[in-house]
Amino acid sequence: MGLYSYREGWQSENLAKYILSKFSFISEPVNISDDFGADFIGTAFRLIEVDKNYKTQPLQSFVVQIKSHNEIHTNMNFKKYANILNILELPFFLGIINRDDLTLNIYAGMGIPILYSFRGSHILNNPNSQLIVELTNDHTRKSYDIDDEKKIYSLRFILVATITADYSYKNNPEALSEFFKVLNSMQENISSRLSKEYIFRDYGANEIVILAGPGSVETFRGNFYKRLAECFHNLAWMRLNYKQYHKLLDKDSKIFESVYQIIAENTQELPSFLASSYQYYSTTTVQDINPIDSSIGSTGTFSTNE
Repeated sequence: MGLYSYREGWQSENLAKYILSKFSFISEPVNISDDFGADFIGTAFRLIEVDKNYKTQPLQSFVVQIKSHNEIHTNMNFKKYANILNILELPFFLGIINRDDLTLNIYAGMGIPILYSFRGSHILNNPNSQLIVELTNDHTRKSYDIDDEKKIYSLRFILVATITADYSYKNNPEALSEFFKVLNSMQENISSRLSKEYIFRDYGANEIVILAGPGSVETFRGNFYKRLAECFHNLAWMRLNYKQYHKLLDKDSKIFESVYQIIAENTQELPSFLASSYQYYSTTTVQDINPIDSSIGSTGTFSTNE
């Protein structure tokens, strides 16, 4: 005879899948060999009203691990998932299902790429390190904690949505507003880590976390040059639309031109893409017109060895 607890776990996962399907397309590992610590992979969607009908607009994907509410402890040891969380390129959520009131509470792991950028090697390479997950409703606290002395590294998962089995996305989209906001921020954080830019968004008044260290020190110059090249492309675009943007252009051009001149005079290895972007801006003439469509931008592609 089988254990009833297994059947309860199956019921919890199926209830969670049903609730998640109200706002996302759902897939799941088909067998044990595919299990990597997440029960479901979802692609969130928005409902768009078209001709009095609603259509689904796919947005970002995410992964979620489901736990029954009676499994939850104050601090959960996630060390067995340390390697997966390190390489995962999708936002990771915990879904806490309550079969009694048919409710799914969704908690976001906003701090995963931040903590791993700070202390990834400590978590992964020290067999005595601990990776702890805490669930909280407090959005004023940061999403991670570091205790090097005790070798305890903590992720604070924040509640971002409470969805019931009778939830109607069409009638109450506001219930998911925080989920979508945090989902976007989590993807930004993952992208920042992958691109080695190390500027992250965290909980609490849109707090910005900036990491400096042995990784960032090798990449921050190149990242700055890329942003400066982007500035010159935008300045060139504003020259083409001078009538609308002349106040910004007159101010910003002085600032960024002076920065470029300082860099050019003090480095022997000016990136070719930056020099080309500055040249493109310098040779773009002012046109006293309003843009036909301000959403249309300009592009530039430059070969580079950097």
